[in-house]
Amino acid sequence: MDAVITALDAIRAEYDTLRTMRDSGRFSDGMPLRSPTVLREAMKAFAERVWLEFLPVLTHAPGVVANCTTTVAHHPADAEFVRRLGDALASCAPAMKAWQDRLRDLRLLLHKALEPPGPMRTRLGRQVLPALGVRLSERTAFARIARSAAPAGPGQPPATAPPTSTLPAVPPPPPPPTTHR
Repeated sequence: MDAVITALDAIRAEYDTLRTMRDSGRFSDGMPLRSPTVLREAMKAFAERVWLEFLPVLTHAPGVVANCTTTVAHHPADAEFVRRLGDALASCAPAMKAWQDRLRDLRLLLHKALEPPGPMRTRLGRQVLPALGVRLSERTAFARIARSAAPAGPGQPPATAPPTSTLPAVPPPPPPPTTHR
């Protein structure tokens, strides 16, 4: 659970910086963005980093969500939320399979025969952006439910699910830039 939350917090910080750049037309140091190409390149770099930072979420969140499913059985709003998280994770399955295939192919094929790593991470990062939007917008509720679903340690009573959060949702990450030809 901690790995998932840490990853989401790191991605959120980068997303907020990129969104501020997009909205203000300036770099974080106040210098103006000189062309739309700069923002497209920043989006591309963000997508690549997102993939690497989202891997712990894709690795650990399925188990956490499974624990949450049993905990929220008597909380309909939370049960719906956990279902949405499960659906968001399921939508990432093709990207995760492509990554696992890539890791396998690194051992079996010549590296020059493979898609270069940077473009592949960017492509996979763009594939998971919709699921990431769900995760970022519902991070607080996820943390609350996941903590209540965590198994109790020795000598500790099991946690109970606290009331549903009423925090506002965060908008999803900006869509990837389109290339005009």
